[in-house]
Amino acid sequence: MGLMTELFVATPERAATYDAHSEGRFEHVKLGRLTHLEFEMLWAILEGKAWAPKTHTLREIRSTDSQWVFEFPARFLGILPSLSDAAKASAAAAWADTEELADASPADLAPIIESLIALSRSAAESGQGVFVWISL
Repeated sequence: MGLMTELFVATPERAATYDAHSEGRFEHVKLGRLTHLEFEMLWAILEGKAWAPKTHTLREIRSTDSQWVFEFPARFLGILPSLSDAAKASAAAAWADTEELADASPADLAPIIESLIALSRSAAESGQGVFVWISL
């Protein structure tokens, strides 16, 4: 079994309860094999900056030996809805060019960016946040 990754919309309190049995309780998207680090790199790419741990860190909400939940900050989510099609394509290409995603193509990553945009809009409308759940 590999790494499981899901993006979801929730409040921080509810996000802390997310697990493998959360199907139907949250608006979510299943992705697989991405960690918070890849999303932090995407954030840096969208800002046109080099990734820096003090600047581009997702906040850990919960962790166990095999599961983690991280929160996307408002600053990251605020960038997403205004991205043009050209900016999305450029971000997907730059993201695919990172060492961590060397085996992915921009076409593989573009739907993930679109999912993140859709979830960020939903979260903004409902007054909630966007989170990533990672499980081994």
